[in-house]
Amino acid sequence: MFKGKITAPVLDAICVAYGTGDPDPVEPGSFVKVRSELFATDFDDIPLPGDPGAVVMPARWRDAMIDLRDAAGNKQLDLTDAFSEYSGTGREAQIGIMPKDRFRSAMGVLFAGIRLEKALLDAICDAYGTGVPDRRGGLSKVQ
Repeated sequence: MFKGKITAPVLDAICVAYGTGDPDPVEPGSFVKVRSELFATDFDDIPLPGDPGAVVMPARWRDAMIDLRDAAGNKQLDLTDAFSEYSGTGREAQIGIMPKDRFRSAMGVLFAGIRLEKALLDAICDAYGTGVPDRRGGLSKVQ
């Protein structure tokens, strides 16, 4: 699964940390079973490189974001559902990450008829950016 990028000591540490059941008589300090589902859940929750943690938008965009939120409310938009439709399939889509270009397109469609400045959209992409750096100097995906 990790294609040789995990060392034996790291794998042993994972098995000890997520161990359960009877103590392993062959390897003292470990167990005969591993809580693999708990490990998988914890692993999926590890932030991706570039995750914003606490999202910080520049103060100059505060009023524009409030206006955008009000517009979404007036249009009765459920952004969670709408973004899940635009994000596609796969693991990243399931955890709410989509390519930046797709996010920009989704915002354009969802907020059609509402003034959405390119600079505000850039600020949103920067604040919620994740993934690898792209050619434009930001990150390639949006969370």
